[in-house]
Amino acid sequence: MSKVISNLTFNDFGSKSQIKRKLKAYLEDRGLNNYKVSNFPMLISLSLVMLLEDLFTDCIPYIEKNSKTGLYVIESKFLPLVFSKYEVLNKYLKGYNSQIRYDGNLLFNVDKVYKNLEYKVGEKIMVENEAKNYLNYLMVCIRYDIINLSETIIVYSGKKTFNKDVFMSSLNYLFTNGDLIKRIKLKLDCYTVEMKNNNNGNESDADEIENVDETENVDETKNN
Repeated sequence: MSKVISNLTFNDFGSKSQIKRKLKAYLEDRGLNNYKVSNFPMLISLSLVMLLEDLFTDCIPYIEKNSKTGLYVIESKFLPLVFSKYEVLNKYLKGYNSQIRYDGNLLFNVDKVYKNLEYKVGEKIMVENEAKNYLNYLMVCIRYDIINLSETIIVYSGKKTFNKDVFMSSLNYLFTNGDLIKRIKLKLDCYTVEMKNNNNGNESDADEIENVDETENVDETKNN
């Protein structure tokens, strides 16, 4: 089966202002009040949605039809079968707690993402609640790792902006799946162009694309 490509916009799973506000609140709790987030919150959200799409699609060959409901259900027991493509996920497995609901810790409305995926694949396929919670946990872990690693890069380089270059450096460090990285980069490049076009001349949204083209070359900083 080919990859599921989401047509969701940010208004479908959370407004830009809400997503940005959640990340700023998290950074403030960490004492990073003076750091600018630029379009970083949206980059994280887009990337995690794409990763969810991949995991969702990768599980489909393993699912079986439920004899009672007639539905094909993606269960949590299938998830470890597809983790070999995403080595970074293995380090999170022991920390999962089924008693904790993780959806509230994501920046976007993940329930709408699941509904969109189920709709695109077909009405006979659904994701069980435990599998959703497991996936949400993994997305939260990746989100924290990306933010923490990006913070380290920013502090080391003497900058104070979470931007696209910092994000991609963190993503490349965490993931070894080259195909996923290429597709995420293409998606983010398209998003950056779209944001520039939509906000051209609109000062009220200037912060959304602030420093989009700023290059923070960590290697150059090391050499100076």
